[in-house]
Amino acid sequence: MAAHPTANAFRRRRFRALVGAAVLLAVAWPLPLQRASVPGMRPASPVVRVVPQPQPVAAPARPPVPASPRRDPPGAVVPVGLSASPDAQVCGFGSVALADDDPFGVQHIPAGLRRAALDWADAQMLASPDEQVRAAALLIGARSREGEAVQRIDRLARLAAGTRDAAVYAMAIEGCRALRADEAGACQLLNRAQWARLDPDNAVPWLELAAEAHEQQQGSAEAEAMYRAALARRSEMPAGLLPRLVERALGGQPHSLGLTLALSASWSVQAAWSLPPADQAYRYCAGDALEQPGRQTVCAALADTLAYRGSSVLDLAVAAALAHQLHWPEQRLRALQHERDALSDASRFQAAALDLSCESVDRLQGWMQRLGQGGELQAARALVLASGTPIEEWSRQHRVNIELATATAQAVAASAAGP
Repeated sequence: MAAHPTANAFRRRRFRALVGAAVLLAVAWPLPLQRASVPGMRPASPVVRVVPQPQPVAAPARPPVPASPRRDPPGAVVPVGLSASPDAQVCGFGSVALADDDPFGVQHIPAGLRRAALDWADAQMLASPDEQVRAAALLIGARSREGEAVQRIDRLARLAAGTRDAAVYAMAIEGCRALRADEAGACQLLNRAQWARLDPDNAVPWLELAAEAHEQQQGSAEAEAMYRAALARRSEMPAGLLPRLVERALGGQPHSLGLTLALSASWSVQAAWSLPPADQAYRYCAGDALEQPGRQTVCAALADTLAYRGSSVLDLAVAAALAHQLHWPEQRLRALQHERDALSDASRFQAAALDLSCESVDRLQGWMQRLGQGGELQAARALVLASGTPIEEWSRQHRVNIELATATAQAVAASAAGP
């Protein structure tokens, strides 16, 4: 079973929006393919000098003063040519002017310096003894470095083929999704059955395996995978995994340009991580399908796992849909729906990067750490609890927001259609 789906299956994947498209533009801005020659920087391991930012971050009246030489890695450089009219900060670089087509001011960082900073971060991660860090570097680079996707995913798949680490295997499965059949290479060494064997208590790989069996019209294999998903002790997505691994590898250079750009790249790749096939659970448990022998028991257990041992808002949404099909008592169903709405509203804007200042980088990275410690649901529950607002009020506000957004979209559509 190849790790990459067919083109039609891949198009059905829905993607999580943890950060805005502007972050992706900031990271993936066109850079020269060749390594730039930067005076004072060793080509083998370019390092960017740490430029300290005041806390809270504020635009200085003049370019920031370079850090003390004691803190600079060998071969560091100081960025020059900062904008005379600073509008924002890029952590590790300094003040930049903004433009409509450059909301983070990344164009004002010399292209060679950007490339050098990203090359340094990439080299540090690829040289790490931690195979999770190396896997993250390969996946991030495949998605953000022009022309390197196939070669890096092939290396990642070969790393995963010999691992016993479920996170490394999940990164490889994710990377292989985007390759065409004629590019698969080492991805053909991977399969979702092995992923499930490495992480048997997680419903996610079992749901993936069940969806694959359904596409291949293997009914008995689909039923077995769904049964194992229902028995799983948790449903866990790798939320915040890539940014945490970047910080694990490069955290010794806080507020450096290399760390800022590497984190921004990791946020973008994490934002595009494919979600579990939620339609598989609903299709398996909807309507007349529940009349098949043993199906209702499996679906009830799966709904319970997703509702009470899941880690994402998606888990709650799928659980609520299954609970409706299974005719849960009205009070229990309403409580689940209120929690789904409230936690969705609470977590929605926590991962939005407003800029690349050190303050924003620290805030967003703190949210990623909370996601890693207990998942999206636990982090969102903490927000709701800290607010002191009843969960029913969060749920009500969520529904109001949805109604306003729908009305706005309809008004815009009607205006565009004309009289």
